[in-house]
Amino acid sequence: MEEENKKKILKLLNRSKALDITLLVSLVLSVALFSLGIIVSKTKVVEPTVASQNTEIGSYVKMKPVVLTGAYADYGSDDEVADRYYLAQDGYALDSGNMALYIINMSDWDYDVIASKIEDRSDEIEIKGIAESIPSDLIDITVDVYNEIFPDDKITVEQFPEYFVTYLINAKRSPNAAVGYFAFAYMACFIAIFLGIVKSVNYLKSKNNISKFSKNNDLTSVILQYQENTKKEYDKLKVIMLEDYIITYGGAINIIAIKDIVWMYKMEHYYNGILTNIGIIIVQKDNRRQEIAIAYNSSKNSVKEQQDEIFARIMEKRPNILIGASKENKEAMNKENREKTIAQIEEKESEQE
Repeated sequence: MEEENKKKILKLLNRSKALDITLLVSLVLSVALFSLGIIVSKTKVVEPTVASQNTEIGSYVKMKPVVLTGAYADYGSDDEVADRYYLAQDGYALDSGNMALYIINMSDWDYDVIASKIEDRSDEIEIKGIAESIPSDLIDITVDVYNEIFPDDKITVEQFPEYFVTYLINAKRSPNAAVGYFAFAYMACFIAIFLGIVKSVNYLKSKNNISKFSKNNDLTSVILQYQENTKKEYDKLKVIMLEDYIITYGGAINIIAIKDIVWMYKMEHYYNGILTNIGIIIVQKDNRRQEIAIAYNSSKNSVKEQQDEIFARIMEKRPNILIGASKENKEAMNKENREKTIAQIEEKESEQE
C-alpha cells in the first residue's frame, strides 16, 4: 500500500511540463541538425582560394590581413546591428605589390580574434569568406571615410576600383556549412543530456524525500487529502496546500507536515543589486530548511498575491510559530536555543487545544 502511495505522489512530477518539453525539443533538434550535417558533409569540402582583383563574385576566398581598421559602417536596425564593415590590407597582395584595400563583413567576435592576432603579430591569420558585390551606398560611405583619413589624397567614386578591391568578403558565410550544423547539433545534444540528468536526479531525490517523509508520517493521509476538493493548488508557484500538508514539485517533490513548521519568513534574492525573486523559507522541527513558492520579480501581481496567500494560510494553521527573519528569531532558533524555542511553541499549542 505504501509503495502504491509513493507512486501516486511521484506522478506529481508530470505536472511540471517545461523540463519535458525542453528535453523533447533538444532531442529533436539534435537529431535534425546531425542529419543535416551528415547530408552537407557528404558534399566536397571547398578550400578557399587567395583573393585577388580577378576573383569572381560567389567565390570562396581567403586573405591575410596585415592591417585591419575598426568598423566604419553599420547596417541594420537601431536595436541590433545586422552587419559591420571593416577595411583590411592583404598580406598576400602586398607580396605582389598590390596595395588595394578590402572591405570585410565579419562578426564582432571574429573581429576581436583577428585584431588580437594582428596585435600579437601572429603568422596564422586568415580571413575566409564569400566574395560579394558591394552595395553602391557602401561604396559612397567607403569613399567618404577614405577621404576623411587621407584629406590630401581624396578620391572620387569613379576612382574606387583603383584603391579598393571591387568586391567585399563576407566572413560570415562559408560553403562548408556542415561544421555549423554539427556544432549546433552537439549543443542541442548536450542540452538534452543535461536535462535528462536533471530529470533523473529530480526523480531520485523525490523518491528519497518521500521515503524519509513516510518514516514519520502517514502517506495514506496525504493521498486522501490530495484527493479531496478542499486542497488548494498554486500551479505557478508549484505548491499544493492540503489540510495538514504542503506538497512542492518545482524540482524534486517534497512533502512538509504543517505541524512540523516552527519558523517561517520571506527571503529576497538579488543579482548585481537587483531584486530577482522572493521565496518563503520554512524551517521544520528537525531544523530542515526549505524554500517554497518562489515568485520572480517579473511575475504578475496575481502570482505574488498567491505567495502571500500561502504565507497567510500557514500562519493561520500555525499561529504560534516564529515569523520573520529578525535577529531575535535567529537567536531563538540557533543551536543553543532551538529545543527550548520549539518546546515553547508546542506548549502554546497545547494550551490552545
